[in-house]
Amino acid sequence: QNICAGGVDHTGADAVNDVSYMLLQATMDVRLYQPSLSVRYSMSKNPNSFLRKVVELIKLGTGFPAFHCDEVGTSMMMNKGVPLREAYNWNPCGCVETNLEGKMCGFTAFADLNLGSMVELAMFNGVSRKYNKFISVETGDPREFKSYKEFELAVKEQIKYGIKQLVKASHIVDYVSKRRPVPTLSLTHRECVEKAVDYTDGGAKYHVGNGIDMIGVADLINSLAAVKTLVFDEKKISMQQLLDAISDNFENHPEIHRLCLEAPKYGNDIKWVDRLGGELFTFIADEIESYRSHMGTMSPGILPVSGNTPFGLEVGALPSGRVAWKPLGDGLSPMCGSDMEGPTAILRSISNIPHDRFMQGTLLNMKIMPDFLSTSEGISAMMSLLKGLCSLGIFHVQFNVVDQER
Repeated sequence: QNICAGGVDHTGADAVNDVSYMLLQATMDVRLYQPSLSVRYSMSKNPNSFLRKVVELIKLGTGFPAFHCDEVGTSMMMNKGVPLREAYNWNPCGCVETNLEGKMCGFTAFADLNLGSMVELAMFNGVSRKYNKFISVETGDPREFKSYKEFELAVKEQIKYGIKQLVKASHIVDYVSKRRPVPTLSLTHRECVEKAVDYTDGGAKYHVGNGIDMIGVADLINSLAAVKTLVFDEKKISMQQLLDAISDNFENHPEIHRLCLEAPKYGNDIKWVDRLGGELFTFIADEIESYRSHMGTMSPGILPVSGNTPFGLEVGALPSGRVAWKPLGDGLSPMCGSDMEGPTAILRSISNIPHDRFMQGTLLNMKIMPDFLSTSEGISAMMSLLKGLCSLGIFHVQFNVVDQER
């Protein structure tokens, strides 16, 4: 259950009112897990007093609210085919998915693609190490690649194949769903009632193809950056040496493991690494949107929630330095421990991913120390950080307020 405060109204004007503050205060008072509280924040329309109240709630360390940049959410809805006059009324749905209450049909988070597996399959020519089986497509023996670009193309081919399989599965579910009417859900959609057409049979006002979501953002970018740096640019190791090292989970290759961990990492405002990430995820968005279902264009997202943990159980060691079977990267966040330049560098890196193209929503979790918000200066700094996030075109953030020593 997701309650939302803030944002703009159907005219595009400031929608913050007394109830907005009451929702924030009630969440501060009861501190319950449900209902979930989201905030839509418009930097150009919502007042500073509202943003300060949001930060006071963040300070409590409950994980609430889920903070969304209103303008990016509106852009995501328009990318789903909703005109601006109605896109103003978008709402967060479920976790961070964008929706239009009572008017839109489509599974927001239908299936997830394991980006760590895509790297692994490119490294081993379509073979899963966990199952020791050929499960994908042949993209060539990486030991024979003459350039980094050949390796990147192999990874992209694995991604294309993975997306295609998820789209096929989505179409099967759509086919089955059309034969399973949902009258109760249909009654919550005005056009379904007015047309007497079920939700599953096209009765809603707007339709969008099911969501294909990404897990392992940092693993993908870091792995490609490591291969580019260590194997092709600086030639510190050969592809054979890298394959040997990740095949035995780095156990007999501590020096190669160190080099992989020290290779340039996403989340540190390294321009070429961030550009690489932006290009990869533009490619992914293009690929997903190249498919259509009877509901409309298939829609990309990046909202793994906790899926990075079970997905990590399927993936062996990676060129990024991540060891086998451990969790993949969390949402859009850098790999744990690899971000060394502070929160503003993280935001600048993440801004290179085209958020409004991932119209189902994007998810960013960040950690802050309790002392950071213990002063008025810290609260002002957090307000500036959130404004900066919006100015960079980042859709969402939630904060864990944690002290490692407690």
